[in-house]
Amino acid sequence: MKDYDLITGIIPSEENTIFFVLKKSEHLFCFTTNEAHSLRNTNKSIELQTKDGFLIGKTHNNYQIAIYVGSKTFLVSNSKYLRTSTYVISKSNVNETSLEKFDGIKFVGGTLNRLFYRNSMRSEYTENGLQVKAHDDRKNYDIKTKDFNIKLSIYSAISEKNSIENGNAISNTDVQLVLKFEKKQSLYQLFYHYNRIRDIIAFMTFRYNVGFSDIKLFNYNEEFNFLEEMASVYIESEFELTKKRYFQNICFEDLDTAIPELFKIFYDSEDRKMSYSLGFYPKNDNEINYMTDSKIREICSGIECELNFAEGIEVEENELLNKLVRQVKNTVKKFRKDNPGLEDSVYSFVFGNIKFWTLPAAEKICALFHKYDEEMSILNQSEIVIDDDAIKEFVKYRNDITHGSHRVLDVKIAITAQCLGGLVYCCFLERIGIKRTKVLEWCKNKILR
Repeated sequence: MKDYDLITGIIPSEENTIFFVLKKSEHLFCFTTNEAHSLRNTNKSIELQTKDGFLIGKTHNNYQIAIYVGSKTFLVSNSKYLRTSTYVISKSNVNETSLEKFDGIKFVGGTLNRLFYRNSMRSEYTENGLQVKAHDDRKNYDIKTKDFNIKLSIYSAISEKNSIENGNAISNTDVQLVLKFEKKQSLYQLFYHYNRIRDIIAFMTFRYNVGFSDIKLFNYNEEFNFLEEMASVYIESEFELTKKRYFQNICFEDLDTAIPELFKIFYDSEDRKMSYSLGFYPKNDNEINYMTDSKIREICSGIECELNFAEGIEVEENELLNKLVRQVKNTVKKFRKDNPGLEDSVYSFVFGNIKFWTLPAAEKICALFHKYDEEMSILNQSEIVIDDDAIKEFVKYRNDITHGSHRVLDVKIAITAQCLGGLVYCCFLERIGIKRTKVLEWCKNKILR
């Protein structure tokens, strides 16, 4: 399919055929009906049914297309504009291709090229000249999550170009990450997998502005036992991708056997039951040393999340606090017995709150911080000393800005916040199976860079 900026096609309808024009560079669709230019215009709306939020249609050169509209139905009256984030176009216009299900998805290039050492092409000089040989640099993993069984492959591809003007060229440029699913996925699920993979490589780069040059969908060909490309996915990106260098990123080779656990944590995280909280990445390469109130809130949330999984944290028990908790529980139980009438849900709520009466968060964060004292000393490249008082002031600052108080962000709180962001990384990396010796090494050149 030639790369024209305008694509035209139709959306079949029982009432009336809907025509569309797509301006690819803007992800902008214009839908029109037969009545749009008719003298007998009735201004009647046509309701189109979607599949998982996608309109299914066909281009005029016979490619299948799925356009994301985000609702169960889509109304068109004469003409209607839609700027969508996503559309999908089939690879073939000869054979009929269903875009509603897929067996695999491939992410190509972009930020992936900065996370994997491309080594699928090797060359050597011989007496007969330069010889180039293919080398399999593929890494395969079995990923088992709560909802998915996935075969993951990461490798670099070899491409060859021939032209009269530029001659012949062989290159080893793009990294490819392929997910093959045990069960077929609905088209809407591509968003879930896209967001999970973006989250993973954002973690590895410590940047928000990550993405890919291409995304492909595949069907499994049972006859020949391979994934067969069925469609290209076009997802709009509004930012320039990070240019952070390979040696400053936590790469796939670094993680190695920890990759299945990394994927599992990102895939199994749920609302109200988060297994990670990492919303404090810099938006781009220019914001690496830029601290804001929103980042401070996110860093504190990340630490509180990691405290739920941390082991070997010693916080002195406060007997007076324990005594207060026991006394309040007994008082509530006595009140419940002497004053029937309140629903059980009320008491469940009360006891649920009492369960979380523990020492202040600052005490726990200090204990977690001291577990990684050596790592924190490496990450703190300033002359400011970060001690328990600095951490308590950080927590107080977070509480103040969260509850509406105006505070001025000073250098000490900003430096403390930055180091505590590194603390979240250290905890998370150890949680997926990275040894402390590696974590210490990465603090010097990969974490928070």
